Amino acid sequence: LNPDNTKNYLLRGNLCFVLAEYEKAVNDYDKSIALNKYLPESYYFRGHALFSMLNYQGACASWEKAKLLGFKETGKILGDLKIEFTDTIKDGKSVRLLKHYDKEGWLIEQGEFKNGKYNGEVQWFYPSGDLKISGYYNDSLPYGNWKEYYQNGALKAEYSYENGKLSGSY
Repeated sequence: LNPDNTKNYLLRGNLCFVLAEYEKAVNDYDKSIALNKYLPESYYFRGHALFSMLNYQGACASWEKAKLLGFKETGKILGDLKIEFTDTIKDGKSVRLLKHYDKEGWLIEQGEFKNGKYNGEVQWFYPSGDLKISGYYNDSLPYGNWKEYYQNGALKAEYSYENGKLSGSY
């Protein structure tokens, strides 16, 4: 890999992304950006990797930069994406809440956020607004007891995570 070729880092980042090695992908996109801060594709694809890592703030910032640099595909993503952050108090502690809406304005997910990562309770919803999944994250790793529901509200499954991995039977 030529260390002075920004496109090489971009392509390797894309390969890491496809292999679900998001952290490595972000590192390569960052190297590509360091070599050429005017290459919008690096910001665009970094946004996807950050989004896959549940770093929505970072993803949106990367997509905004790609859009400013003229990458047209970014406008479609940002036009369909609405993410809202609010600061509140829960159990006597300051908590940042994330709410993610689809293009029609329906709440898709909400969760507690800290340092750009999920930390605490997270919920996903059906388009009807009914609860679909509820669970917990610690530093963006699932932990503890999770519940999944049918759209009619009946319990579909219960499962547990330990150290970010499914434990027991599902």
